[in-house]
Amino acid sequence: MPVEGKPDRHPGGQPDGARSTGAALEAHYRFVLWLVSAVEHFPRSQKFLLGDRIQGAGLDVLERLIIFSKSSCNSNGQLVVDPKIWSG
Repeated sequence: MPVEGKPDRHPGGQPDGARSTGAALEAHYRFVLWLVSAVEHFPRSQKFLLGDRIQGAGLDVLERLIIFSKSSCNSNGQLVVDPKIWSG
């Protein structure tokens, strides 16, 4: 039974969804969800400029984690990113 505020965990100790997406990606996704709700409590004068920048940075990191989770390494150990998912 889950405790309020704590994620359900699989027998391996990873949060739900971490097995298919990776622990770092899952943790950062949960952080972005928290970040969005935290920005809602900013003063109005700061919410739109500072809040937008903070949320944008968090989403940029999440986007790169997704891209790299779908990438692989070649025989030389170099990261190979699928050009269909890389936009910049």
